[in-house]
Amino acid sequence: MNGDLDSIERVAYEFCEDEARNGVIYVEARYSPHFLLPSDVPKTYEALCEVIKAVNRGFKRGENDFKVKARQIICALVGANMIRDVIRLCEQFRDEGVVGLDTAAMSTSDLSEYAVPLCKMLIFVEEVSLGVDEVLVYQEASRLGIHRTVHAGEIGSAEMVKRAVEEYNSERIGHGYNVLSDPAVYDMCRKKDIHFETCPWSSLLTGAVPLGVNKHPIVRFAEDNINFSLSSDDPTVTGCFVEGDYRLTASWVKVHKHKATHRHVRNRLSTLRGFRCTPFASLSPPALDFASVIDG
Repeated sequence: MNGDLDSIERVAYEFCEDEARNGVIYVEARYSPHFLLPSDVPKTYEALCEVIKAVNRGFKRGENDFKVKARQIICALVGANMIRDVIRLCEQFRDEGVVGLDTAAMSTSDLSEYAVPLCKMLIFVEEVSLGVDEVLVYQEASRLGIHRTVHAGEIGSAEMVKRAVEEYNSERIGHGYNVLSDPAVYDMCRKKDIHFETCPWSSLLTGAVPLGVNKHPIVRFAEDNINFSLSSDDPTVTGCFVEGDYRLTASWVKVHKHKATHRHVRNRLSTLRGFRCTPFASLSPPALDFASVIDG
């Protein structure tokens, strides 16, 4: 598919179809356009723009046919010299389907070994780099009003979440479960109303949250009225779509007997507004039923 703009457009279109089939009405798809370019040609900025346009064409057709509002978050891998391209793309296409930027750490293991369990594949370098390029670009994005999220606190420590908020001026945190290990950082995020993009099934399948944990961090977020949402992370890897993530989270409520815990989590699952979800695009939906959700 790399370099084939027609195929990229088709995948974007079928992505909307899959999301609609799973009850989603709004989705932010994050990806790296650099990985959709041919490996044997220079990765020029102009070529990256063509990838964005192809995804937009697919999303527009998908929105028309399946009534799913789909937007793009452009992702850079830490240390891969992508971040400068990413902010240019975000600025150029901010009114044409691109709603924000993201960074994620690169895996140091060989992802071609598909038989290796996910939890063994996730050997990450530092999640949130203090490299000059990344920090300066995020600060520039903040000044330009470009929305910002950062993968942090999934495998890394609460310090990674702190860096994302204080150094990167990030509005949202991808995953962020380990923020609970540092009460001061957790309290800072609560006071700043930082949004956590949680992914229930992914958190277990990757080993980010141990299977035997007494109380999943998502339940704690709900109890503490933290700003968070449920997302699917990567259905092509996990095989789990966001409706399944909602059902998994609902099942956790049943194991907590305290009435207040049950009430808080149940209420947070009942409507979109209950999550105080923070989409990067303008969105004013009605109260939604259990299967009508936002994914990102």
